[in-house]
Amino acid sequence: MPKQNVYLCDMSSGSNMNLLPLAICIIGDYSLAQPEIKESLNIEYRFLRQDGKTLAASMEDPVIVGFSCYVWNFHGSLSAACEVKRQHPNALILLGGFSIPKLSEKISDLFREHSYVDVLVHGEGEMTFASFLREFIGGKNYHTLPGITIRNLDVEAGFVSNPHANRIESLDDLPSPYLNGTFDDMLRRYGAKITGALWETNRGCPYSCTFCDWGNADVNKIKKYDLGRLYDEIQWISDNNFYYMFFSDANFGIFAERDMEIAGYIADCHARNGSPHHVITNWAKNKSEAVVGIAERLARGGVANNITMAVQSTNPDTLKVIKRKNLHKGKIDDLKTLFHDKHIPTYVEIILGLPLETYTTFSKGLNTVLSNRLEDRFFIYLCQMLENTELDSSESRAEYQLDTRRCRHTVSNRKFEWNDMDIEYEEFVVGTSTMPIADWRRAYNLGYFLTALYNHRAAFFPLIYLREQHGVLPVDVLEFIIDELGISLGEYPVMERSLTVIDSQAQLMIDGVSSMGPLPEAGGLVVLPHVGALVMLAHNKHGFLEELASMFKKYFVARSLDIDAFVFDEVMTFQKLSFQGWPQQAIVHHAFRTNIQEYFRCLTLGLNAPEILIQPSTVIFTDHARKVETFAEFAATLVRGGLTVDLLKAEAANGSCDESDDLAMIRRDMEQRNLDKLRLEFEKLT
Repeated sequence: MPKQNVYLCDMSSGSNMNLLPLAICIIGDYSLAQPEIKESLNIEYRFLRQDGKTLAASMEDPVIVGFSCYVWNFHGSLSAACEVKRQHPNALILLGGFSIPKLSEKISDLFREHSYVDVLVHGEGEMTFASFLREFIGGKNYHTLPGITIRNLDVEAGFVSNPHANRIESLDDLPSPYLNGTFDDMLRRYGAKITGALWETNRGCPYSCTFCDWGNADVNKIKKYDLGRLYDEIQWISDNNFYYMFFSDANFGIFAERDMEIAGYIADCHARNGSPHHVITNWAKNKSEAVVGIAERLARGGVANNITMAVQSTNPDTLKVIKRKNLHKGKIDDLKTLFHDKHIPTYVEIILGLPLETYTTFSKGLNTVLSNRLEDRFFIYLCQMLENTELDSSESRAEYQLDTRRCRHTVSNRKFEWNDMDIEYEEFVVGTSTMPIADWRRAYNLGYFLTALYNHRAAFFPLIYLREQHGVLPVDVLEFIIDELGISLGEYPVMERSLTVIDSQAQLMIDGVSSMGPLPEAGGLVVLPHVGALVMLAHNKHGFLEELASMFKKYFVARSLDIDAFVFDEVMTFQKLSFQGWPQQAIVHHAFRTNIQEYFRCLTLGLNAPEILIQPSTVIFTDHARKVETFAEFAATLVRGGLTVDLLKAEAANGSCDESDDLAMIRRDMEQRNLDKLRLEFEKLT
């Protein structure tokens, strides 16, 4: 009897950023490792976004078609599944992944709205899918099979949900698509369209954060892969010249010694092959001391990485209800210093829209996460409702009066070519019992405008000067500026346009349109709100800085501050010459009247800053960013990863560097990698 055909599909995100489809390939390869399945069935993989007609036409008499579903591909998968069912009515349609509901009422809705779906797979898919295939080959007694919900019109509900399946005992029972030839086939088929390697060293999460789909009892126990297997996979990734690896681990670094060994092997591969260049990780939440050593090992080996400080909120009431416990602020600051002294970047995560957060607690939290170090940033995430999380429950929605909007899914610095059937959606919180929509909008504008001016360094130096010398909180300055822009219409056109970019994106969310919008000045790319705001400031750098100086004068009068005008003029000049603008500038030599360069050098290195004195000094400002031909290209590559903007390098004409040779090497290597990443990013866009 000829083999029958099974297809597993990962529709990806529809963008030009595509990671190796680890989930479907592990699931399919595990099934093919079972002799009785391999004797009866072929399993093929389909990857990347495509319309349903094309996908269905590529299949030859399928008997089972499975789709791996998450927020970025759920509706595209449903659209494709509908067309597959139309062209192949006898095929069974299976859906699995994090976006598959577990609650009966949501399962009922899915089956009612999508009559072509036959089976839902819950939890880990490898063993469950293999068991399903065995039943398909044999007695087809699916109604006793753990881990699935199956459509059944003979019962009143229209479906039957079976008990949960047990988790895999040993991850090493799973074959590796990196090592068995599966991903070699993927590279041959899809080539340059694959932009990164998705990789896991362990599976599970011990925490129970209410907003996170890792936070449930099903996966509280962490299971690990054998180190020998992982080393072989790293070698494959390096040999195939992948630029970056994306770890799917929930808490890399939680096994300190083991994860240090893994980091060392990645660094060694980079030293031998020049790959990978960059790793993206979800770092262990409360193992930061261990993470310091791991991150340093990667950095010294030439592999870029950012350290996440997952604060989410500084409000004790919020932390209690979302089931998080943060490190003490002093401990976080000490850890940041350890990272920064080794030139390892950090960023603090803040979530806007969590339960019991108010505008006041949110703005206060922003002030507490700011630092003077150039290696440090914060990043504002928007509270998102994810399937199967505690926050998504009807009880949480009612208790915290969560006001949400269903918005089109977008990815920054990407262009999308989706038809209406394939649009993806995300659900975001735009109001709560303690933060009504008007306050949420204020917090949104404040947070992202602060990101542009502080994180992206558009007004960084005057803000840290005022805080250090006069105790002025950056958030107070930003609130004043935002209020003044609303009053003095037309007086500050550059900053008005910048803030309008942010506010218009807030309105898009409130209207339920999308979480981000295209920016014409960036060639029509979808951009993060703070990136769009920064692009507007950089487009007219001189006009912006003149407006900023005028705004500061108003602020000083309003707050009755006695600021030395001579010194502040030096501060603003240093800001002007440090900040990238368009058109890009050549090397500039500037004669300062004070030691302001030394003051900011010490401040941003975490050293005791000297008193600002009359001390003439010449400073050389060098734009070490890659030169570009058009403003659209400049705008598209100004911010790396939504986080990082490079200031012009400021060095005293007769300056010296007090950093060690090792740290200087790390810094120079990071600068070169940043330039390489900008080049690759733009090549992907074009």
